[in-house]
Amino acid sequence: MTPPFPGRKTSTNPSCCIVPINSLKKSGYTLNQPIYVSIETDEDTVIASLDDIEAFAYADTEFEAINGLCEEIVTLYEDLKANRDNLGILPEKWLGYLDSVITIQEKS
Repeated sequence: MTPPFPGRKTSTNPSCCIVPINSLKKSGYTLNQPIYVSIETDEDTVIASLDDIEAFAYADTEFEAINGLCEEIVTLYEDLKANRDNLGILPEKWLGYLDSVITIQEKS
């Protein structure tokens, strides 16, 4: 089976694929490396998820779902950083992962 989009890996489920994301689409936030998100289509809904931090977003289109996931990632990262001293084991792992893939440029 040929993947529906060039450069994407398709899983055994034809309605699921893995897509590299190179930008969080938020000023001041830079990804140090691509992150790989799952895109699943279920009838009329598209779900974008980043399993490494258990984040997801859903929308009518792939574009909207990916944008929503990017917003969710930034919001989660900001929340985790603000509560760094009060995190449980799993949120600490999420923060460690996000710290490794995101660089924030301070505003001048």
